[in-house]
Amino acid sequence: MSESNIGSSFDSFLQEETSLEDATEVAIERIVNWLGVEALKDSGSDV
Repeated sequence: MSESNIGSSFDSFLQEETSLEDATEVAIERIVNWLGVEALKDSGSDV
């Protein structure tokens, strides 16, 4: 038996719930913060 996708994509779900922009904004903020922490670690700074 092969598996197939049932229903809509996660992005479609978030768009329907009007949360896609909010979720994208939070994800970008978290990535930028993580990159900043990693840059500080690489430079030898205490985090």
